[in-house]
Amino acid sequence: MGRPRLTPTERALRAKSEKQWEGEVEGILRTFGWSVYHTHDSRHSASGFPDVVAIRARNADVLVAELKRETEDPTPEQLEWLRLFDLIGVDGYVWRPRDVDEVIERARRP
Repeated sequence: MGRPRLTPTERALRAKSEKQWEGEVEGILRTFGWSVYHTHDSRHSASGFPDVVAIRARNADVLVAELKRETEDPTPEQLEWLRLFDLIGVDGYVWRPRDVDEVIERARRP
């Protein structure tokens, strides 16, 4: 017996690059009125800093998100940044393509 076969949906989720996923998340956030920042070249940034920082001024909301491919996990440095943001009351997320419904739900939250 080998590994279980992936469904077409699972294959599609695994095939999505982090860059594609980033574009999708940023598009969702902008659709719901968020201003989005993403460092395009993180080589000179603090190790592990979240991929996305988003602010929605109309209700003084801020979130940060670490975006991962379907099969990747955050590094200890990334988890530490998310913990630090949580300490100051900023929602932090690790989002993978399978979390698209959660992204939409969070983005539309009043």
